[in-house]
Amino acid sequence: MIKKQKLWHTCLGALLLTSTLAAQASGILWTDERYPWGQESEPSLPSFDTEHRSHPEDRPAKEPDIDDESVSPPAPILNKINKTIKQAISYPTSCINAELDTQNSESFEFKNHHQSMIITKTKSNGDKNVFVSHSETPYGKMLSFSIDANSSTGRITSNAKGEEQSRIGIDSETHPSALAYYPLPNDEGIILMASEDKKQIISIGSYSSGQFKNKIYKKGMPSGSVVAKDGLTDIFLAETNFYTYMIAWSMNAGEGHAYIADRSDLDDVDHSNFLYKFKYLNTFSAPQRDTGCGKSLGQNAIIVEDSNHKWYVVHSYDDGVHSKTGVKQCGLNMGATKVKAWEINLTPEGVSMPAASSPVATMTIAEDPKKDGTHFPGGDGASGFYINKDKELIVALGAQFADLMGFDYKTRIKTCKAGS
Repeated sequence: MIKKQKLWHTCLGALLLTSTLAAQASGILWTDERYPWGQESEPSLPSFDTEHRSHPEDRPAKEPDIDDESVSPPAPILNKINKTIKQAISYPTSCINAELDTQNSESFEFKNHHQSMIITKTKSNGDKNVFVSHSETPYGKMLSFSIDANSSTGRITSNAKGEEQSRIGIDSETHPSALAYYPLPNDEGIILMASEDKKQIISIGSYSSGQFKNKIYKKGMPSGSVVAKDGLTDIFLAETNFYTYMIAWSMNAGEGHAYIADRSDLDDVDHSNFLYKFKYLNTFSAPQRDTGCGKSLGQNAIIVEDSNHKWYVVHSYDDGVHSKTGVKQCGLNMGATKVKAWEINLTPEGVSMPAASSPVATMTIAEDPKKDGTHFPGGDGASGFYINKDKELIVALGAQFADLMGFDYKTRIKTCKAGS
């Protein structure tokens, strides 16, 4: 049965990929004086059906019983932590400060600021890659850095400086949003960016150095996609024993669209065909409409599997309460940082989040006394999460803008390890 299912998936994947390549055959490359490198024209996308829901005959079979000794599933590689979620998100926290060597163009500009940050696992040379999305008019940006990490713990070294490796402009997207990262062999990877304006997913390949592959990116959505309401703000990735799940999330609508791929179909992917390995599964709602500061689960969340083999969406945001004035203004990278975890169910039949009046776990990271809403790390700047070498959950917080320090523009970041 597994072989038949695999053959069916392979044939369907080949058909989808063939039709996608044919639709893109007329694509052109162009250059721009601000970003003088080739970029692909927007591909022809499948028509969207907002009423579409997956049907039983479209769904993958249930996952084989992993207790069956004849079945040898690959080990999950994404976001597995070594503690229960309540242990992982608890006090105390220990934070490490560092910097990214950004430029004047990332300093204060009205409505233009750092959006999200992804930090990869430690590479074979002991460094980590850091990717940052930045909103800007008329082109949003993706930036990459290489930064020193502790060889024992995998955490970024205290006061380390991330050196820029590469940058790319995102055509027709002023507001690139949250990021997700899919690791490939040899320290390479695929960065997925939520395109909030265009309601698409942008995929970019990266070398082990952190430089972008050919500085070419792809825009698109998997087969059978539905349009995200009120903008696409987040991308979540998760892996079970046999499947990879990708969720396109709108924190403004409180709604997610789930996609699924057979893990074995992702063995030979690159950024140009990654999205087309997935198929639409279902649409689901947040556990509650407001999970903090009027938004839902975003921005910059992660799906983790804890030591009890349960799955959670973990997100962070700043509560907006200014420590000196007491005035609350959400979204401005002000106040204490809140981290919350909500239960999520992942099955080949569909993804869901149970309704809940409160999160399963929560913690607070105190506001930096110098925090000014622009130049100091917080949950509304270049923020995200990563799992370190010891499978501990690390909260990554960043400033919204680069700051002039001496004669150089830099962006302050800090990483905080939670858990008892």
